[in-house]
Parts: sequence; structure tokens; C-alpha cells
Amino acid sequence: MRLLLVAAALAATNTLTNRLPEVWYVPLCVVVSALLLALARWDGISWSDLGLGRDTVRRGLRWCELRRRSGSLIAPASLHCALNGAGYVLAWLAAT
Repeated sequence: MRLLLVAAALAATNTLTNRLPEVWYVPLCVVVSALLLALARWDGISWSDLGLGRDTVRRGLRWCELRRRSGSLIAPASLHCALNGAGYVLAWLAAT
């Protein structure tokens, strides 16, 4: 059931981001990321398991800042949404 909820959220997000105006892309990804994070925490996955523990957050923030300063063609927000969605599914699968 949990995996089905995660898959449904990701499928709905993918569909909506392709149909809604571009202005809604980041807010939608933020809301869905928060929803997936809440589902993972509700299921008992720790902050560290999600990569948000005290020992891993600083490294992630440094990586994001380096990405921003590099002038990469991949926007950090869209990269964040795509990678975290897949990461949540993998963390969920590993925990079940």
C-alpha cells in the first residue's frame, strides 16, 4: 500500500508538471517532496536514512551550492525534485 501511494504521488506529479503552467513546477515539487517526506517519516524512516541527518545535510548543502555556482544547465530545483523523488522510492523499498 505504501509503495502504491509513493508511485501514485510521483505519477501524478509527473502528469501535473507536464500539464500545468511552468510557474507551478517548483511549488508542486516542493509540496510533493514534503508529502513524500511525511510519508517516509510516518513509516519510521529516520532523518539520516533520508539523507537529512546532521551528518549528511551539510554535505548536501555544499553540493547544492557548488552546483549553483558552477552555472550548470541543470537547475538545482528540478534536479532536486527528480533525484529526491527517486531517492524516496529507493529508501522506502529498502525499509520495507
